[in-house]
Amino acid sequence: MLMRLCNPVIIGIFLILLASILVCGCTQQPVAPVGTPTPTATPTPEPTAGLPNPASVYCEQVGGTLEIMKNPDGSEYGMCNFPNGTSCEEWALFRGEGCQPAPTAPPATETMAGMPNPASVYCEQVGGTLEIMKNPDGSEYGMCNFPKGTSCEEWALYRGEGCKA
Repeated sequence: MLMRLCNPVIIGIFLILLASILVCGCTQQPVAPVGTPTPTATPTPEPTAGLPNPASVYCEQVGGTLEIMKNPDGSEYGMCNFPNGTSCEEWALFRGEGCQPAPTAPPATETMAGMPNPASVYCEQVGGTLEIMKNPDGSEYGMCNFPKGTSCEEWALYRGEGCKA
């Protein structure tokens, strides 16, 4: 007797489950008509602090023009160029590390090709003597020699890369 009751109950439950599955599977999903663009999520830009580089701001405040330069390794640094022809690495200028615009220098009248090498000029300004050296490949570089017997590659000195006068 239990067997006859179980069979109709089990069959009924099975039919209800089957009907539920069929009804859920047959509901219509909204579809955009052909040719209608589907909305896409627009990427949210990463938040930025919105603070300007203080060394760059200072360069402009003291009358310079910022120029972004690249090192051979791809890293970048800013040079602050002044109307009188002097240039300073922007952070060295900002920190007051002896890189000051020369307000008494005459205005630049020569073309860019006639401008002196700012690293060579700086070497002499800090008391060094410039010596031009040659690499094995024939290219040249400047060494700044100081009275104390120390020397430094001129651009490393100019950029303030740990080389002291």
